[in-house]
Amino acid sequence: MTLPHEEFLLRIADTNLMAAQRLGELVGHAPEIEQDISLTNIGLDHLERARVLYQHLAETRDDGSTEDTFAFERTPEAFRNLSLAELPNTDYAHLILRQYLLDTWHLNLFPGCVDSNHPLLAKHWELWLDQTRYHHKYTSAWVRRLADGTEESHRRMQTALDVLWPFGREVLESDSVLHRAQVDGMAQTSGLGNQWLEAVKHGIEAAGLTLPGVDPRSIPPYGKQGHHTPHLAELLDELQFMQRQYPDLCW
Repeated sequence: MTLPHEEFLLRIADTNLMAAQRLGELVGHAPEIEQDISLTNIGLDHLERARVLYQHLAETRDDGSTEDTFAFERTPEAFRNLSLAELPNTDYAHLILRQYLLDTWHLNLFPGCVDSNHPLLAKHWELWLDQTRYHHKYTSAWVRRLADGTEESHRRMQTALDVLWPFGREVLESDSVLHRAQVDGMAQTSGLGNQWLEAVKHGIEAAGLTLPGVDPRSIPPYGKQGHHTPHLAELLDELQFMQRQYPDLCW
């Protein structure tokens, strides 16, 4: 049974869980120890958001669900994360640009949630907005640093943008979930896609990168609708391994 606002909150929670998992894969492998610590902390912020939202959804359902139910016991089709978040790590340019696109999404999403009529989550939106301001400052600085660096770093950033940009179409397009969240007073979501696009364009152009065109035939599946890339199933195979091996495991 889908409860009011569940799809909206799952979109945020699932996107943050996948972002946390991808950043967690980099622990100990970032190019410098300072970046290793920074990315690990950002990943932990994403994980905390997912946990809070899963816990809230479990309490709202009141059917015996827990945060582990949402994280470890759902199939790929049940997840509602943006497809951007599930994409695998390739090189550092790809990771930074993917994180920048997600940070920009959060930076435009959370202000509309701060004045939500949802009292149980009100205190968290403000905190998450403050976190995101730091995240966005960090990743946007690295986008500029790499794009303005060497010829090789610029090439890698442009390649990453060419690969990732088609996934942005999912962020741009509004849908009934966002509309319902606004009508019900859960969040202000009107124009969210255009706000994200303008912010991204400003950052990308300031870094000297070029937004590619997108062939409609190349648009990837929309994770927010449960249609994922094969990468999500692979990610869940690792994330959910212990729970699948030992059902009802309690930490």
